[in-house]
Amino acid sequence: MPMNRRTFDETRTTPQGACGWADLVRALDLGGPALLKDMAAVLGWEEHPPSIQRIVQLNISETINAKLTTESPPEPEVVSRPLVDVPFWRLETVEYLQAPKPTNNGPELVAALPEWTERPAVAIPQPLARWPELLPRLRGTLARKMESRDLDVPAIVCRLGQGDSLRRLPHRSCRRWGTTLHVIEDRSDRLTPYWRDQTMIRERLLRLFPRHAVRHALIDEGLDHPLFVGLPRGADRRYHPPPPGGLVLVLGDLGGLAREDVGASANWERLGQCLADAGCQAVALLPQPAAWCSPMIGRYWRLLSWERGPGALNPKHCWREIETLLYLLVPTARVEPGLLRDLRRLVGLEAAAESLVWQHPAVTSTSSVAATLNPEDLKRWRTGFEGQPERLRKQVLDRIRAWRARLPGEVYLGEAALLDSDSQALLPVGERQLCHDFFVALNAQIRGVGGATAPRGAEEWFLRFEQRSTKQEAIWRTLPLHRIWERVHRHDQGQIQPPPEFKPESIESDPDQPITTVTIQQEGKTLVFAPKIEIEEPSAGSRLGTITSRNGLIRIDPLPIDPDRNTFWRSGQPPSWADDWGTDKYGHWVIFSVENQEEDKITQRMRWIKPAT
Repeated sequence: MPMNRRTFDETRTTPQGACGWADLVRALDLGGPALLKDMAAVLGWEEHPPSIQRIVQLNISETINAKLTTESPPEPEVVSRPLVDVPFWRLETVEYLQAPKPTNNGPELVAALPEWTERPAVAIPQPLARWPELLPRLRGTLARKMESRDLDVPAIVCRLGQGDSLRRLPHRSCRRWGTTLHVIEDRSDRLTPYWRDQTMIRERLLRLFPRHAVRHALIDEGLDHPLFVGLPRGADRRYHPPPPGGLVLVLGDLGGLAREDVGASANWERLGQCLADAGCQAVALLPQPAAWCSPMIGRYWRLLSWERGPGALNPKHCWREIETLLYLLVPTARVEPGLLRDLRRLVGLEAAAESLVWQHPAVTSTSSVAATLNPEDLKRWRTGFEGQPERLRKQVLDRIRAWRARLPGEVYLGEAALLDSDSQALLPVGERQLCHDFFVALNAQIRGVGGATAPRGAEEWFLRFEQRSTKQEAIWRTLPLHRIWERVHRHDQGQIQPPPEFKPESIESDPDQPITTVTIQQEGKTLVFAPKIEIEEPSAGSRLGTITSRNGLIRIDPLPIDPDRNTFWRSGQPPSWADDWGTDKYGHWVIFSVENQEEDKITQRMRWIKPAT
C-alpha cells in the first residue's frame, strides 16, 4: 500500500535519523513494493490506511431544522512484526598507513645554516703608499724655502773670512708648508679604488696646517669646476683660488686615466692656468705615471705619483695585462677595492691598473664598497683562471678568503662551490665539506622541511648564484641543489635549462598540488607537448597519448637515432619494431603490431612507396 502523505497537523512518529521521502523513493526503486514496507519500518516511518473523510449531510426542512450525522474512523490495528535484517556499513577496525620514507640520499638538516667558524684573519686594506714614505716627497714638492729666525752662523763666518761687510745678518733657511692649503679630491667613478687613499692624505695634512688654513673641495666627472664642502648652509660653494702663494693639492689623475672622456684633461688645464695667474702653487698627486698626462698639464701642474718608478704599463696597449688581472677575479662574487689592490700587487702591476679594471666593460657596478662583474664575462674567463699556475691560484684564494672573513658565510661558500675540482683541492678540507652541508641545509629550509623557514632573500641569493655558474660544476650534480633549483623555478614560465643529471622522480610531490596532465600529439615532424586543457578541439595533428605528473615535472629525453632505420631493406636486418617484413612483386612490405588496454593486438601492414610515384 502506498505511503500516504501526512499533513503537519497530524500526529506521526518522528523518523530516527536524517531520513526523508528520498530514502523511501530510493527503496521503492531498488526493491519494489516488497521492500518498501520493510525499509519504511527501519527508517522510522509508519504506514497509515487512507483516512476516511468526514461526511457531513445537511437536510434543511421547511422549519429550517438541521440534522448532522458523522462517522468516526475505526481504530488502527497494531500488528507486531519481526525486524527486517537490513545490511549497513559500520567501522570495526582502523589501520594507519605508515609515512613514506624520505627519498633523499642524505640527512635533512632543518637547523640553522652551518656557520663558517674556522675563518682566516680579516684582511686589512693596504694604502697605495705609507705615510712615512710619502711625507718626505710631499714636503719636497709642497714646502717652500723660507728664512727662519735662527742666524746662519757658518754663513756669517764665511763672509767675515772673505772680508765682506755684513749689513744684514743672514738667517738659516728651512722648508715650510705655507699659510694656506686647498685640497681638491677627484671623486670620479674611475678613481673609486683610490678614494680611501685620498681621505687618508687629507686627514694627515690637516695635522700639519692650522684648521682655518685648510679648505676642502670635491669634483667628479659631472662637474666642470670643484665645489667647496664643509661650509655653512647658504654659503657660496663655487671654487676660487687661495691668496697668492697658497698651495693647491689635487688628489686625482688630472684626466690621465679617463678612457672614454677625452675632454677630462681640458678642465684641469683651465684650472691650472687660473691658479698660475693667481700666483698659487698647483701640485697633483697621481695614481698613474706623470707621462700619462697631456703635455699641457705639465705647464701648470707639478706632478707627483703615489708609487715610485716610471711604470711598465702602456696606456694604449695594456688591456692584455688588465685581462690577466681580471682572470684572477673570476672566483669572486664581489670585488672590494682592497681585494683588487692585493691581487694587482700579486702579479706586479702598478696602481693605474686598478682604475683600468674599474673602467672595464665587464664591470656592471662601480660601488665604492665592492664592484660587480658581468656573470657572462666571468663564465668566459673561467678557463683563464683555471690555467693559472697552482701557486698563484692558491695565493688568490687565500686573499679572497681573508676578504670574506668579515662577511656572512654564504658569500664565501657560494664562491667556493663554483670552483673547479683542482682549485677546490687548494681549500681546507673542512671548507669543502661545509659547502656541501650548506646546500643540504638550504634545501631543507627552502622546502620547509620540519616547519623550517628559509632566510629572507634566500631564493634571490640562489638566483644570483645560478647566474654566475656554468652548471658544469660538481655541486650542480648533487640532489640538494636539484631540489633547490626546482623549488625556486617552480612557477617560472618559458624554457629553463635544468641542471645536469636532473631527475624529476627525485623531486618530492606536493599532496596539495593537482595532477598535471600533458597531451602529446604529432604535427608534421614536430612533437607537441601541451597541457590537456589547451587541446580541447580536434587539431591537424595526431594525438599520441597523455602523460601525468604529480610534482609537475616531466622529463623528455631524445632517443638515439638508429643509423639503420632507413636502410634495413638493404642490410637484411629487420628493425626491432617489425613483426615480419619482406618483398613481393609490389615492393617492400613490413608488418608491426600494437596492443591496446585490453591487451588485444592490432596488426598493421605497410608498404614502402618510392617518392614521387
